[in-house]
Amino acid sequence: MGIQIADFKGAFTKAVVDVYAERPRVKGFASSFFGKKFSDTKEVSIEVQRGSERLAVDVVRGTEGNRNSMNRSSEKIFVPPLFKEYFDATSLKHYDRTFAAPNGIVDVSGASVDAMIEDTTFGLGLLQDKIERTTENQAWQVFLDGIVTLVNGVNIDFKRKAASKVDESGIPWDNDSNDPFVSIQKAGTFLREVGKAQGNIFNVIMGEDAYASFIRNENTKDTLDNRRMDLGFIGRPQEDIPGGSFHGTIAAGNKNYNIWTSSEGYEDAQGNFIKFMDAKQVVVIPQSPRFVQAFGAVPMVMEEGGNQRIVDAMGEFHISDIVDVRKKSHDFIIESASIMIPSSVDQIYTVKVLA
Repeated sequence: MGIQIADFKGAFTKAVVDVYAERPRVKGFASSFFGKKFSDTKEVSIEVQRGSERLAVDVVRGTEGNRNSMNRSSEKIFVPPLFKEYFDATSLKHYDRTFAAPNGIVDVSGASVDAMIEDTTFGLGLLQDKIERTTENQAWQVFLDGIVTLVNGVNIDFKRKAASKVDESGIPWDNDSNDPFVSIQKAGTFLREVGKAQGNIFNVIMGEDAYASFIRNENTKDTLDNRRMDLGFIGRPQEDIPGGSFHGTIAAGNKNYNIWTSSEGYEDAQGNFIKFMDAKQVVVIPQSPRFVQAFGAVPMVMEEGGNQRIVDAMGEFHISDIVDVRKKSHDFIIESASIMIPSSVDQIYTVKVLA
């Protein structure tokens, strides 16, 4: 069956979007600890909380009671950075066979159309991976020092407490006089007492060198080899969450800690592979932290009755295409605006364990 190219362009774009929407998604390890929140404007509003656990005081009957001031939280407004990636579809090998069809008639049942949709979807997928790799890096920046760095914007500092970023490299974990179980127990105490984290299960994410020192430390060996007490088990790594390797669970104090590592990363401009997680650091967070990946709206062009207008579109990713007659290009564009936000900022504890 054949249709005019002018009619085919819109149908082709819709087909690409439909196929693209069914593409399997793999979430990054650090990103998996962040829930999603969407805004219908370019700004996102997050309630940042630092809670308290005070006791209620009994009152004399007939009195008005104890007045409480709800001033332990504050609304923060963020403008997430905008990511916009595109490629020129005319570079795809099936483009000419599809859009340069004889007599301006496209055979929509032909193999070239299916191949063109597949190639375009694949290209958009690569661009989405690029954006998601950046937001995954944002999550690791939040974990490591609480500052998200931007290239074309102002860095976002979430003002983590100094007590949540500890340096033990003076007596490192590869020195047996430092017991890693004590370090991890301190982290759990901070998250419970300062971060107000509930439950007794926490996640410990170790850099690769930190993990190697942890399992070689004599204190770790003695604790795990103690046959009279079951204080943990470390085994072969298993990928329970994509991008993260689960090694086992230990007990320190009155809490349990799941031990993780991650070797994921990205390539810099010179082609060097940079790991997200600092090899010498350890990050401790609750099992179910209150963190948010906030998405701002993205301006999109809407066509209605031959007229065009700009609207703010909600969602994770937005796809559009444009034919530029001056550049002789047919660009497919993917856009997203998001920022990783630790809404309970005191539920992160980072410790440098090696010099």
